Amino acid sequence: WPPGCGRQRAMAAAEARPRMRDPTDPADNPLAPIYEGVSWVAAYLVAAASLYGYLMEEGIHPAAVACGCAFTGVFTAAVVRKRRDPRPPYQALVVLALIGISFAVHLLYLPAGIGCFVCLMACQSDLLYTGPPRRKAD
Repeated sequence: WPPGCGRQRAMAAAEARPRMRDPTDPADNPLAPIYEGVSWVAAYLVAAASLYGYLMEEGIHPAAVACGCAFTGVFTAAVVRKRRDPRPPYQALVVLALIGISFAVHLLYLPAGIGCFVCLMACQSDLLYTGPPRRKAD
């Protein structure tokens, strides 16, 4: 392209633009390992709390244990899938399933449901899902 044309100036402006923050980069997000640890602990506490509630309190439905263990299992599977492949197929459906199971746990046994909430809020979504790649503007 001839010097001084609009395309060349746009490319120079794009190179001069500051680098966008990458939440998966430890340099950009130094607290990411702490958040990940909190989400893992909360995920396993969901299963433990639902089992405790079923065994120690009267009136807790056995489905609370099933949903609590399902939440922990689906969370573990989602994180492992995301680590193996940065963009696994149908990962958005897995995340929606986690939200649905979390809702069921909230209805069946609230203390375990609070663990679901903490788990999903602490994982910062980068642990579970990466959106589609952005297209560059022409």
